Amino acid sequence: MTATVLSIRPMTGRGNLHALADVELRFEGGLNLTLHKVRIIQQPAQKAYVALPQVETADGKFFAAVSGSDLREAIQPLVLDAWQKHQSAP
Repeated sequence: MTATVLSIRPMTGRGNLHALADVELRFEGGLNLTLHKVRIIQQPAQKAYVALPQVETADGKFFAAVSGSDLREAIQPLVLDAWQKHQSAP
């Protein structure tokens, strides 16, 4: 699998949520999958981390739209690097 960050969208006034990213995943055999709304979260005095997309139900509860700790761990360095570059861009 290879991953590419397609976009970083900074979020202001959203507490610990600092940005949203779209990430394209490419698999052997030509299968492509795009993850929208990958969240970049950073709590005060802690390292930033990536959270996979969630879906909100009609009653206000959230659940994972995509799951897999291996997936999150695989894309996290790429997404955080793209976010840091985006922050330092003029």
